[in-house]
Amino acid sequence: MKVALTGLSNSWTRTKSKIRFPQTPPARDNETKEKKPPRYFDKAYQERIVLTDGTVAHLRLVQSTDHDIWVNAFKRLSMDSRYLRFCAPKKKLSEDEIRYFTTVDQEQHFALVAVKGEVNEDSRVGLGVARFICAPEDPTRAEAAVTVTDDAQHRGLGSLLLLRLAAAARERGVEKFDANVLAANRQILRLIDEFSSSNSDLEQYKGEFFLTTKIPPVAPDETWDHMHQDMYFPEFAYS
Repeated sequence: MKVALTGLSNSWTRTKSKIRFPQTPPARDNETKEKKPPRYFDKAYQERIVLTDGTVAHLRLVQSTDHDIWVNAFKRLSMDSRYLRFCAPKKKLSEDEIRYFTTVDQEQHFALVAVKGEVNEDSRVGLGVARFICAPEDPTRAEAAVTVTDDAQHRGLGSLLLLRLAAAARERGVEKFDANVLAANRQILRLIDEFSSSNSDLEQYKGEFFLTTKIPPVAPDETWDHMHQDMYFPEFAYS
């Protein structure tokens, strides 16, 4: 069975027929008093990338004006991809969901988007997104997710987004990623295992896996090939 979604976790908890969004943790007291250190992944960050099929795109932080990108990208997710991403059938995104996905503080709720086209091109075609949300009770842990649209999969984007997400998490003091993954999502389970197999704890309950993985050292401009040469990660099929 083709696994169409690259996702580390569902980004919200389902309660019967309603969706309950995880709350972005409030700023800790010391964060309001101390000046944050400079970030590599800040609002000025933009990175030109070329996918394995030659498609030019760029990475940047998610913005509150990205509404149309979210609507367009969701339409290009197959029903299988949506099910694996949200752990439930999903026909459309509500305005509240889009607002939640695009209104982030880029510290305790961090989100990075891949957009088709050159850095200075005003493209509204999203190809993938990576995000983490810190646990309110322990900011060194975060729930993480990486999603790639069906038409951009198997081109190296999923692995690159995971590298950038890990680097951004490390510079914000996050040490571990937590995730719930459907057992049917074998592709992402394999990715996680190869990402940090020696530092991961995995438990299964019915049709879901619950895992915690320690984030390995990742440079903010690291490439997958270089990481593989340095023996940080094994080789795997691009997602």
